[in-house]
Amino acid sequence: MSSLSTVRRMRGIFAGNNKKSATKTPKPTLTSLNLTNDTPQAIVNFLKKSSKCPSFRRWRPNYEIAIHRLAKANHFSGIEEVIEHLKHYPEIRDESFVAGLIRLYGKAKMYDHARKLFDEMPQLDCPPRSVYSFNALLTSCITSERYDKIGGLFRELPEKLSIEPNLMSYNLAMKALCKVGSLDSAVLLMDEIEKHGIKPDIVTCNTLLSAFYESGLSEAENLWIMMEKKNIVPDICSHNIRLRGSIKVNGVSKALQFFEEIINKGLKPNKFIYNTMIKMYVDEGNLDQAKMWKAIDSQVLVYRAIMQRVVDGLVEHSMIENAKELVKLAKSCERFRYRLSLPLHD
Repeated sequence: MSSLSTVRRMRGIFAGNNKKSATKTPKPTLTSLNLTNDTPQAIVNFLKKSSKCPSFRRWRPNYEIAIHRLAKANHFSGIEEVIEHLKHYPEIRDESFVAGLIRLYGKAKMYDHARKLFDEMPQLDCPPRSVYSFNALLTSCITSERYDKIGGLFRELPEKLSIEPNLMSYNLAMKALCKVGSLDSAVLLMDEIEKHGIKPDIVTCNTLLSAFYESGLSEAENLWIMMEKKNIVPDICSHNIRLRGSIKVNGVSKALQFFEEIINKGLKPNKFIYNTMIKMYVDEGNLDQAKMWKAIDSQVLVYRAIMQRVVDGLVEHSMIENAKELVKLAKSCERFRYRLSLPLHD
C-alpha cells in the first residue's frame, strides 16, 4: 500500500492537533563583512553584491550566518530583499537551490514567505516539486516553530502534487507532534509508517526519546528496549538524551553510573555529554565538581554560557584564584573559541 494512504490516516492524527568572465579578484566571503558592527542594510547590500559571484551564491552557509544576524535585528524586509534578489540568477530553476532558500526563510522564522516561495516554484520554471522541496517546507515549519502547519501540509500537498513522503518527511511530522506535546499521536505515527514498509531510524527514535525523557515518562525506557529489538543502534546523541533524562529523574548517582556505561560501551563522550555533566553540577551548586568536569583538558569544546556560570559561581563563593585559573586555562586552549570574563568582586 502506498504511503500516501498513511498521509490520509494522518489527517485524523493531526485533526486534534548571468555568467561573467573570470577575473583575478578574490572571491567575496563573509570575512569581508563585520557582521557585528555593520548595519543590517549594509549586510543586505553586501549579500546582494556578493551574489554576483556564482560560487558565493551557491554556498548557502554564506547566507545562513548573515540572515541569522538580520533576523536578530528584526530586519525581515532585508531578508526578503536578499532572497528576492536571488531569483534573478539561473540557479532559481534548480529545485535544490530553491529548497535552500525555503530553509533560509525558516531559519528567519518567516514561514509564510517560505510557503509563498514553495507555491511560486512552477512560475520560476523549476522542475515539478518533489519530496525534496516538500521536506524543505516541513523543515521551515519546524525552524519557524509553526508546528500547527505540518498537519495541513500533509493533508494538502502529497495528493495534490503526487509527492510520496519519505522517512524524513515523517520524522519531521513526528518532531512537530512531540513539540506540541502530542506524544501519543507521535507513537501512533511511528506504528502507522511501519505498517507501510517505512522503517524508523535513529532520528525517529531520538525524537521520541527526547520527548519522553523531557516529560519524565516511563515509556522512554520501553522505547530504549524496543530500539534494541529492532536493531536500531543508539548513537551518542541517544545516550546524551538518556543521560539528561537520568539526571532529571534520578539525580547525580544514576548519571555517573550511566556515564560509566557509555565509556564501557567503547563510545567517546562528545561535547554534549560533557556539557550535560557540567550543567548538572552547576545546577546543584557543586562548583568543584563542575570545574573538574570542565573538559577543557580533554580538548572538548564546552558551551560558554555553562562555563561562565562556573566562573561566576566561583567568584560568588570567594574562590577567586580558582576562577582566575579557569579563565586563564580557557584562554590557553586553542579550541576554546570564546573568552570568559571575570566578574568584578569586592
